[in-house]
Amino acid sequence: MSHLTMTWRGKPYQIPPKRQMETIRTIEQHLTRRQLMALMLDPDPKLGALAEVWSAVLRIAGAAATTEEAYQALAANADDETDFWAVPYVAACCDLLRVMLLPKQWADYRSTLEATLARIAAGEQPEEPAGPLVATPKPTHPRTRSPRTRLS
Repeated sequence: MSHLTMTWRGKPYQIPPKRQMETIRTIEQHLTRRQLMALMLDPDPKLGALAEVWSAVLRIAGAAATTEEAYQALAANADDETDFWAVPYVAACCDLLRVMLLPKQWADYRSTLEATLARIAAGEQPEEPAGPLVATPKPTHPRTRSPRTRLS
């Protein structure tokens, strides 16, 4: 793993490789990958949980960011931004996903999301992005895969 850079108030902060698993656990305590991906496409996202986790990750990287400051930054100018990737809450979700995903996974997800955005821009109703990152496997348990038989 290499250093991951996050920007807070115009200054870059790095998450060192030795703290990446701690950072992933911190993110997963609040939001799943699926929830982060859904937040990116939500026109009216709930920013409280995102602000909480984003500020925690920024603090791991060495920034002095409170949850309140993160919330204000996430909500700022979101409606005025025309570039999807520059919307503050979308950029924060991207930062968090880049921490959680391998580089190839992130590249694949980003290209899938760009295709989804193109369909939305064309007026189509997009399907939910598919693939190994967003597919929710059905939970299985060894005992529930086949009928149980009783031994007499």
